[in-house]
Amino acid sequence: MRIARQRGFTLMELMLALAISAVLLPSVMKVLPFLTLQVSRETQRMQLDDELWQLAFMVGKHIQRAGYCNGECAGSPIYLQPGCLVVQWDSDSSGKWPVLPAAQPAQFGFRIQGESLQTSRGAPDCQQGTWERVTDPEWMAVTRFTVTPLAQNPAVFEVSLAGYLRRYPQVSLSVLHSVAGYNLP
Repeated sequence: MRIARQRGFTLMELMLALAISAVLLPSVMKVLPFLTLQVSRETQRMQLDDELWQLAFMVGKHIQRAGYCNGECAGSPIYLQPGCLVVQWDSDSSGKWPVLPAAQPAQFGFRIQGESLQTSRGAPDCQQGTWERVTDPEWMAVTRFTVTPLAQNPAVFEVSLAGYLRRYPQVSLSVLHSVAGYNLP
């Protein structure tokens, strides 16, 4: 009687595969949560970077518009104070800078308050007016907001923002954005 050739694993091969799996599986189970946490932190760091750059570009866009007047506008087009910026321009092309209670006030402000960046429309300075948060204080903290004049003719400013993630305070970033005030004297 002839025995047909069997296919499959031998008992020795099966035992060897189980032994290797028993060693590798716990190692993978220890590394996987660490990798997941690192990927999550890096994703949030990238989101923080995007958020800070968007804020810097938004402030920069307001600086670029500051001083525009379709006529004779009185007053200073830009008001700088540590941690605060108020700019104004002729937003309705009426030839003057409208003030509250105008339908479209010409003053736009940004300030840091309680680790949040706030904005206001119609505030003449950094203390008056209604200010609203631009950033989510539960997700990120803004630790620095400065606008520094660098040059005149043309007027160039540097917008500096820094912040960190509330959930991971060790994840902190800062950005610098230089912008020209095209309409500023």
